[in-house]
Amino acid sequence: MNALNVLNIDFDPNKLIPLFTKMRNSMEKIAKHLGEGGSASFSTPLWDPASADSSLTIVLHNLGGCSMGKDRDTGVVNSFGQIYKGDALPTETYPDFYVVDGGIVPTSIGVNSSLTISALAFRIAEQIVTSSSYLPVEAATLGTNTIYFPK
Repeated sequence: MNALNVLNIDFDPNKLIPLFTKMRNSMEKIAKHLGEGGSASFSTPLWDPASADSSLTIVLHNLGGCSMGKDRDTGVVNSFGQIYKGDALPTETYPDFYVVDGGIVPTSIGVNSSLTISALAFRIAEQIVTSSSYLPVEAATLGTNTIYFPK
Protein backbone atom coordinates (compact mmCIF):
# COMPACT_ATOMS: atom_id res chain seq x y z
CA MET A 1 0.00 0.00 0.00
CA ASN A 2 1.11 3.54 -0.61
CA ALA A 3 0.24 6.86 1.05
CA LEU A 4 -3.07 7.02 -0.85
CA ASN A 5 -4.05 3.59 0.49
CA VAL A 6 -3.85 2.15 -3.03
CA LEU A 7 -2.01 -0.99 -4.05
CA ASN A 8 1.16 -0.53 -6.02
CA ILE A 9 1.06 -3.08 -8.83
CA ASP A 10 3.88 -3.70 -11.26
CA PHE A 11 1.81 -4.25 -14.40
CA ASP A 12 3.34 -4.99 -17.81
CA PRO A 13 0.87 -4.10 -20.59
CA ASN A 14 3.11 -5.90 -23.10
CA LYS A 15 1.78 -9.16 -21.67
CA LEU A 16 -1.66 -8.14 -22.99
CA ILE A 17 -0.52 -7.91 -26.62
CA PRO A 18 -1.53 -11.52 -27.56
CA LEU A 19 -4.92 -11.12 -25.87
CA PHE A 20 -5.66 -7.74 -27.48
CA THR A 21 -4.44 -9.02 -30.86
CA LYS A 22 -6.91 -11.92 -30.70
CA MET A 23 -9.71 -9.64 -29.59
CA ARG A 24 -8.96 -7.03 -32.27
CA ASN A 25 -8.77 -9.67 -35.03
CA SER A 26 -12.12 -11.15 -33.99
CA MET A 27 -13.79 -7.76 -33.75
CA GLU A 28 -12.39 -6.69 -37.14
CA LYS A 29 -13.94 -9.81 -38.71
CA ILE A 30 -17.31 -8.93 -37.18
CA ALA A 31 -17.00 -5.28 -38.23
CA LYS A 32 -16.15 -6.37 -41.78
CA HIS A 33 -19.66 -7.82 -42.07
CA LEU A 34 -21.62 -5.54 -39.74
CA GLY A 35 -19.82 -2.22 -39.66
CA GLU A 36 -20.99 0.64 -41.86
CA GLY A 37 -17.44 1.10 -43.14
CA GLY A 38 -16.48 -2.58 -43.02
CA SER A 39 -13.45 -3.49 -40.96
CA ALA A 40 -12.36 0.17 -41.05
CA SER A 41 -15.33 0.97 -38.76
CA PHE A 42 -13.62 -0.88 -35.91
CA SER A 43 -11.12 0.91 -33.70
CA THR A 44 -9.59 0.65 -30.26
CA PRO A 45 -8.73 4.28 -29.51
CA LEU A 46 -7.05 3.60 -26.19
CA TRP A 47 -5.02 0.58 -27.31
CA ASP A 48 -2.20 0.99 -29.82
CA PRO A 49 -0.90 -2.47 -30.79
CA ALA A 50 2.42 -0.87 -31.80
CA SER A 51 2.91 0.71 -28.39
CA ALA A 52 1.47 -1.24 -25.47
CA ASP A 53 3.42 0.85 -22.96
CA SER A 54 1.58 4.03 -23.96
CA SER A 55 -1.82 2.32 -24.27
CA LEU A 56 -4.57 2.26 -21.68
CA THR A 57 -6.73 -0.59 -20.46
CA ILE A 58 -9.96 0.40 -18.78
CA VAL A 59 -13.13 -1.32 -17.69
CA LEU A 60 -16.40 0.40 -18.52
CA HIS A 61 -18.60 -2.20 -16.87
CA ASN A 62 -18.80 -2.74 -13.14
CA LEU A 63 -17.62 -6.21 -12.27
CA GLY A 64 -17.79 -8.21 -9.06
CA GLY A 65 -19.73 -7.60 -5.90
CA CYS A 66 -21.99 -10.59 -6.45
CA SER A 67 -19.43 -13.07 -7.70
CA MET A 68 -20.03 -16.54 -9.06
CA GLY A 69 -18.69 -19.41 -7.00
CA LYS A 70 -19.09 -23.17 -6.67
CA ASP A 71 -20.97 -22.70 -3.37
CA ARG A 72 -21.93 -19.98 -0.88
CA ASP A 73 -18.46 -20.11 0.69
CA THR A 74 -16.81 -19.09 -2.59
CA GLY A 75 -19.46 -16.88 -4.17
CA VAL A 76 -22.85 -15.20 -3.93
CA VAL A 77 -24.37 -16.86 -7.00
CA ASN A 78 -23.82 -20.05 -8.96
CA SER A 79 -22.85 -20.12 -12.64
CA PHE A 80 -26.52 -19.60 -13.57
CA GLY A 81 -26.85 -16.43 -11.48
CA GLN A 82 -28.98 -18.14 -8.80
CA ILE A 83 -28.41 -16.67 -5.33
CA TYR A 84 -27.15 -19.04 -2.66
CA LYS A 85 -29.16 -19.37 0.54
CA GLY A 86 -27.20 -18.46 3.64
CA ASP A 87 -28.99 -20.84 6.00
CA ALA A 88 -29.14 -24.04 3.95
CA LEU A 89 -26.86 -26.49 2.17
CA PRO A 90 -23.83 -24.70 0.66
CA THR A 91 -25.13 -25.10 -2.93
CA GLU A 92 -28.84 -24.51 -2.27
CA THR A 93 -30.28 -21.44 -4.02
CA TYR A 94 -33.42 -19.34 -3.74
CA PRO A 95 -36.04 -20.31 -6.33
CA ASP A 96 -36.54 -17.84 -9.18
CA PHE A 97 -34.08 -15.30 -7.74
CA TYR A 98 -31.24 -14.36 -10.11
CA VAL A 99 -28.50 -11.79 -10.62
CA VAL A 100 -27.83 -11.23 -14.30
CA ASP A 101 -25.23 -8.50 -14.85
CA GLY A 102 -21.50 -7.82 -14.59
CA GLY A 103 -21.68 -8.16 -10.82
CA ILE A 104 -21.43 -11.94 -11.15
CA VAL A 105 -18.10 -11.76 -12.99
CA PRO A 106 -15.63 -12.33 -10.16
CA THR A 107 -12.73 -10.28 -11.52
CA SER A 108 -11.57 -8.20 -14.44
CA ILE A 109 -11.10 -10.27 -17.57
CA GLY A 110 -8.61 -7.84 -19.12
CA VAL A 111 -10.70 -6.86 -22.15
CA ASN A 112 -14.06 -5.22 -22.79
CA SER A 113 -16.37 -7.37 -20.71
CA SER A 114 -19.65 -6.56 -22.50
CA LEU A 115 -19.55 -9.72 -24.65
CA THR A 116 -18.81 -11.91 -21.62
CA ILE A 117 -21.64 -10.27 -19.66
CA SER A 118 -23.97 -10.74 -22.65
CA ALA A 119 -23.00 -14.40 -23.05
CA LEU A 120 -23.62 -15.04 -19.35
CA ALA A 121 -27.00 -13.25 -19.57
CA PHE A 122 -28.09 -15.34 -22.56
CA ARG A 123 -26.93 -18.54 -20.84
CA ILE A 124 -28.86 -17.66 -17.68
CA ALA A 125 -31.96 -16.64 -19.67
CA GLU A 126 -31.88 -19.94 -21.55
CA GLN A 127 -31.64 -21.82 -18.25
CA ILE A 128 -34.60 -19.87 -16.84
CA VAL A 129 -36.95 -20.33 -19.81
CA THR A 130 -36.16 -24.03 -20.19
CA SER A 131 -36.60 -24.86 -16.51
CA SER A 132 -39.69 -26.85 -15.60
CA SER A 133 -40.81 -24.22 -13.07
CA TYR A 134 -40.92 -21.55 -15.77
CA LEU A 135 -42.92 -23.53 -18.30
CA PRO A 136 -46.73 -23.44 -17.97
CA VAL A 137 -46.82 -27.16 -18.84
CA GLU A 138 -45.89 -30.47 -17.30
CA ALA A 139 -43.91 -33.03 -19.22
CA ALA A 140 -44.87 -36.71 -19.37
CA THR A 141 -42.51 -39.17 -21.01
CA LEU A 142 -44.00 -42.16 -22.77
CA GLY A 143 -41.23 -44.41 -24.10
CA THR A 144 -39.01 -42.11 -26.10
CA ASN A 145 -41.68 -39.41 -26.60
CA THR A 146 -42.31 -36.45 -24.34
CA ILE A 147 -45.82 -35.04 -24.18
CA TYR A 148 -46.68 -31.71 -22.51
CA PHE A 149 -49.88 -31.02 -20.58
CA PRO A 150 -51.07 -27.68 -19.17
CA LYS A 151 -50.39 -27.27 -15.45
